[in-house]
Amino acid sequence: MERFKVGCLLLCFFCGSASAWWADEHRMVAIIADKHLSDHSRSQIKRILGDVSLEEIANWADSIKSQPRWQHSKSWHYINLGSDQNIADYQPVVAGDILWALDYFYNQLKASETSPADRRQALQFFVHLVADIHQPLHVGL
Repeated sequence: MERFKVGCLLLCFFCGSASAWWADEHRMVAIIADKHLSDHSRSQIKRILGDVSLEEIANWADSIKSQPRWQHSKSWHYINLGSDQNIADYQPVVAGDILWALDYFYNQLKASETSPADRRQALQFFVHLVADIHQPLHVGL
C-alpha cells in the first residue's frame, strides 16, 4: 500500500497537466457544425444571431455559469449515470442535466412563440452543450 501511495505521488510530480476541453475546443465544434448546416438552418441561425457566428457564441454558456443569476445552469453541462444504469433507460433530471437541457433548448428553438431574446439564448446554450456532451468526463458513471 505504501508503494502505491509513493507511486501516485510521483505521478503527480512527473505527469503534465491534462489537456482540458476549453474555449478552443468549443469553437472548433461550432466551426465543424457550421460547415454542415443546410441552407435553411444557416438562414435561421442568421435570423437569430445576425452577423454573429456559431463560433463566437460557443463559449457563452461557460462564461455566464458562475454568475449568481446562472448558478442553476452548472448541472446542465454534464450527466452522471449510476454504474448500473443503461443510457437507453435513463430519464433526464428535470432542469438538472445535459440531456434535459439539450431537449429543452431544442424545443425552445422549434417553438414559434419563443421570443427573439429567448431563441438567441437557447441557441447559445444548445451550441455549447452539444460540444459539452462530447467532452471527456462530461458524461460519466
